[in-house]
Amino acid sequence: MPKKKIYDFSISATSLVIFQTCPMQWAYKYLFKPIIVKVPQRHMVLGNALHTLMQHYYHRWEELEWKKTWLIDSWEDCYKHHFLKAKLPISNSEIISGKEHLDWLHGALEKQGWLKPAFQVKDKSGIEYSFKFPYNGHTDFIVDIIGKIDLLQKNSVIDVIDWKSGSNQGNIIDDVASSTQLLIYSAALKKVLDINEENLYLVYIYLHEIRKFTVGNELFKLIVQQVNALLDAYAVQEYQCIKGKHCQYCDYKIICKAETSQRI
Repeated sequence: MPKKKIYDFSISATSLVIFQTCPMQWAYKYLFKPIIVKVPQRHMVLGNALHTLMQHYYHRWEELEWKKTWLIDSWEDCYKHHFLKAKLPISNSEIISGKEHLDWLHGALEKQGWLKPAFQVKDKSGIEYSFKFPYNGHTDFIVDIIGKIDLLQKNSVIDVIDWKSGSNQGNIIDDVASSTQLLIYSAALKKVLDINEENLYLVYIYLHEIRKFTVGNELFKLIVQQVNALLDAYAVQEYQCIKGKHCQYCDYKIICKAETSQRI
């Protein structure tokens, strides 16, 4: 019997991590999509503001005469735009600390050789590079893997760079979400761009850390297992509710009443 192509959803690093955290939350978010009021979270809005600023910086790099000054001076306007749009209060301390961290970031990018614009990837920019490729490692289904790489740079090999705005020291290196994300990025380079050698970096802006990751076959096998587990749950429409600290931030906590595995 031929495999069935899934059109109900695609799989990204974010959705895969959500499924690992709580399959029920994944089902609500990506399948059933109930209409609810979502409350913006400050750390998410802050991260979006930083990503937007870096995207504009690389797109406008050649026209910016004072690049470091522009990066730092533009932060306040970018920050206010995102927080006012989210209807969240402005914090002067966040604006000031953001400028301090961007000052560090500029020096770090210069040292790494990442200040100039990203190179062209075939006919697309290496800034916020979007990708999609089919996953057919499941016995019954084919599903698209999607994602967006913050920055691709060319040195001796391809540098894959992802901005991180988290300020929790414990999230460095052993962050499951980050590992999953970089593994999918690596797979995308191989399947979409025929690039088989790359350096994978996470840039922790608020921790002043640039960390290089190495991926191996064992980690790839783990991702395959996780994707197949998600598709197995989809096949039987059974999603477990896993309770924990993440529940307090879940958009669906008001309507989630499951205590154990549940068919929906």
